[in-house]
Amino acid sequence: MNSTIYDVIMRMHFVIFHGICRLSVWSIECPEHVLRISLIRLASVVCGLGVFIFQITPGAAECLAPHLAAPQPPRKEAAQRVDHIGRRYESPEAAQVRLVFFGDSLVQRWPDRLWNRHFAPLSALNLGIGGDGASNLLWRLRYDMWAIGGRALTPSQVFLLIGTNDIGRNIEAALISAQIRAVVGEIHRYWPNAKVFVISVLPRTNLGPFHNKIISSLNENVRTCSSEGSSGNFLTYIDVAGLFVGAHGRPDASLLEDGLHLSEKGYEILQQALSPFLAVD
Repeated sequence: MNSTIYDVIMRMHFVIFHGICRLSVWSIECPEHVLRISLIRLASVVCGLGVFIFQITPGAAECLAPHLAAPQPPRKEAAQRVDHIGRRYESPEAAQVRLVFFGDSLVQRWPDRLWNRHFAPLSALNLGIGGDGASNLLWRLRYDMWAIGGRALTPSQVFLLIGTNDIGRNIEAALISAQIRAVVGEIHRYWPNAKVFVISVLPRTNLGPFHNKIISSLNENVRTCSSEGSSGNFLTYIDVAGLFVGAHGRPDASLLEDGLHLSEKGYEILQQALSPFLAVD
């Protein structure tokens, strides 16, 4: 099923739902039509269930066009972190940056011990902002980052770990994927010579198996879309999600501090998975 068909289904579902709301009011005034209205409601539920199954089935989500992704303004809670990033841009070391990490709190909270050992010697810059979703990062790339000096950076590699907060906000996997693709597009537009690495969204234990199915669907979609959009070999998808799943098939709680954020052991595993992709001049 392509993105056009998916969009049509979603629009049809909205129209049906809107119509049911109006018919419900009408049924109050016309009791003799209650049975008919009940049947229509049942049809709406079946339609909704079909869309729901489509959304959570691994590999079912489509490569929606990146222009469908709407950037969202930054959250006020992140103002201090953004100010800190702005000062980093203004530092003399900014021109020496070769690796950039974009993402949410999973990137921002990278342990200093591991960062200083493995990434700092490679002139890496941590631009993770806790709480950000893909749409927030898209906004920053289009409007905010450059206003505070982002153009001064000329990285050769950009790593991206984003999407888990979108899952927590119940955003559809196909839309998150479109937002991630739009983020990749912005990165490539400003740094056309940089290699971009999209890291898979990690499983969680604080949301339940339903959300992990959506995460699996999202990762499969991003992997497929990364392969289709890797023109010029600038884009690489790094699948690390399986490293955080135990033998029982569920997320390994020992690698997570609170069901979402990684423990230091979890970061060690993630760092080891990324090592083969790091450029060493």
